[in-house]
Amino acid sequence: MRSGRYVKQPTGYSAFIPVPLPPQPSLAMSEEMIRLLFEAGLAVGRLNGLTNTVRTPYVTASRLVNRFVDLVILQETTGKQRHRLFRYDSYLALFESKKQEAGA
Repeated sequence: MRSGRYVKQPTGYSAFIPVPLPPQPSLAMSEEMIRLLFEAGLAVGRLNGLTNTVRTPYVTASRLVNRFVDLVILQETTGKQRHRLFRYDSYLALFESKKQEAGA
C-alpha cells in the first residue's frame, strides 16, 4: 500500500503505520486537481463552508475558527467582522511547492 501498512500489535489490534513524507515517487498533480483542491479549501475557509462541511452550529464553528486564529493555525485575510475568509498557510505552501516544481 502506497500510503502505509497495517502492523499486527501484540495486544491483537492492527495499527496503521504511514510511510514517511514526502511520498516517493512524489504525487503528480494536474492543474485540474490543484484547482479542485483549492476550491475545496475555500469552502472550508469560509465559516459557513465549515458549518456545512462538519455539520455543526455556527456558534460552535465560529469558536473553533477563532481558537485556530489564536493558535496561529489559521490567518484571517479580510480584516472584516462579517464574511471573513481564512487561510491555512501550511496547506497553501504545498501548492506553492508543486507550482515551483512544475516551473509555473
